[in-house]
Amino acid sequence: MTESPRDLRIDDSEPVIAYSQPEKGHHWTQHLYETAYNKTLHLTRTRGASARFKFEGGGYSLAQSVPRLTPIWYIGVAIAVYGHLNDESFEDPVSRYSVDDGPTSIYAPSLRTERSQVLFFHSGALDPGNHTLFIVNEREGAFLWIDSFVITHNPPSATSSMLSASPLVKNIVGGLLGSLAFCALLAVVCYYVRRRKRQKHDPEIPTFRSGSVTPLDRPSSRPFLLQPTRIPHPRSITGTQDLTCVSDKI
Repeated sequence: MTESPRDLRIDDSEPVIAYSQPEKGHHWTQHLYETAYNKTLHLTRTRGASARFKFEGGGYSLAQSVPRLTPIWYIGVAIAVYGHLNDESFEDPVSRYSVDDGPTSIYAPSLRTERSQVLFFHSGALDPGNHTLFIVNEREGAFLWIDSFVITHNPPSATSSMLSASPLVKNIVGGLLGSLAFCALLAVVCYYVRRRKRQKHDPEIPTFRSGSVTPLDRPSSRPFLLQPTRIPHPRSITGTQDLTCVSDKI
């Protein structure tokens, strides 16, 4: 199994490939071949023998069934099947390919010379998500050799990266705005609470209102008239009579 920045190649011997197996005998056999990828091939000569491969596109560099590779984010995916062809002395193989419930593709080459790592099928662009590839042998007795599977990833463009990141950006901005609004509301509440406490502790000062104070009577323009007061006068030693004095108080 090898991986490039865009392609992931899976050998036919990987356990993620599910080959059909009858109750008795076998449909597929594994063989070593020098020019094959990873030097291994799977062969069937039984009509109706099948192989199935489940994979995931759009989320990681490989299906969940092969988790040991470093996860990388990709948008879109395609899958291809490579095999081996015998020379013209063998009967021409016929095989059928499909992905999920999509259209069926038939591969029926005319054998001429022996060739390795030949493209048998390519799915074209697939939507991100889980997919299943199906392979079925359609000719009894013909040699159908399966070599490897290649998953092609499409790295996201700048626009698609922005689009895929926009929900996260919206969530972050929304969270920040919500936090700011909460802080502003908390500040207003604290201000009013402190103001009410200050009003309770401050001494109450009466407010002046017009007419609440009775004005004093203005003094009369006439001076005060004092009644004469009789003050006892000490008796004169000489025996003179008492004198009446008028004392003005200013």
